[in-house]
Amino acid sequence: MTEPKYTNTDCPLYATKYCTQLNMQNCEKCTVDCSDDEKTERVKQDLDDMARLLPEGGMSQLFAGEECMLCKGEKHKKEYYAFTDIGHAGSRKNRAKGILGMLKKEPRFGTLLPIQIGCCRECKKHFMLISYIKSIIVCAFTVIPLAVMSFRSVSEPLMAITHGLPFYIFAASVALGVIIGTLVKRSLIKRCSEDTYINIMQAPVLSDMAQNGWFELFAEKGVSKLVFSKKPADHGLFSAMPMAAEEENDAHAAAAVAAEGESNSENDI
Repeated sequence: MTEPKYTNTDCPLYATKYCTQLNMQNCEKCTVDCSDDEKTERVKQDLDDMARLLPEGGMSQLFAGEECMLCKGEKHKKEYYAFTDIGHAGSRKNRAKGILGMLKKEPRFGTLLPIQIGCCRECKKHFMLISYIKSIIVCAFTVIPLAVMSFRSVSEPLMAITHGLPFYIFAASVALGVIIGTLVKRSLIKRCSEDTYINIMQAPVLSDMAQNGWFELFAEKGVSKLVFSKKPADHGLFSAMPMAAEEENDAHAAAAVAAEGESNSENDI
């Protein structure tokens, strides 16, 4: 039987759905303040409010399956997990005050949720190419002319024509790199979007969440910003694997039975 990772039986959230939803690493690293009834009820209310905004079936359907959630058409096997943050306007309770309290800035979101998505090797490659191709091209158009101009046999004849010519050529090369990089990236986005949901909020489950008011925080011109890992998150809001949650509940039940047995033995003695 798996040992439970949550052992603080004095916690008012112990062995409840709220503990599963929080999915902390363990009790020692839990940052939730349940020191009194009022704070505990506030935590429960916040979690209930967020749960009502989530899709039917929970967030685990994004990462618990064996198939990639970002493939269009035929689904490939999941090999990675993609991470990002999404937000929901919610109640937007907090406003940032400006000078003399006259200006108020409406925050973008009232609810923040880190998410993980099952992803295949091909979809990951598409996102990585889109993320870095422009920088690679610009870097090449910067480093190569800079290296060439460092040779006196090249720079001195150019300077003999016009003193600032090497710099003008270098600046033109960088500008050309930016233009080419932008065009190549745009073409790559169009090609990759045929097989991959480049905007994750158009993918299954997430598209329903988008209609319910959720949005990605770090998308850039319709392209999602993702971080990839071979391993799933071991903690985080609504990120518990269904099987792990069931094992944790079984461990709680076994611990409770064992504790009851010890108590009965002591009473018999």
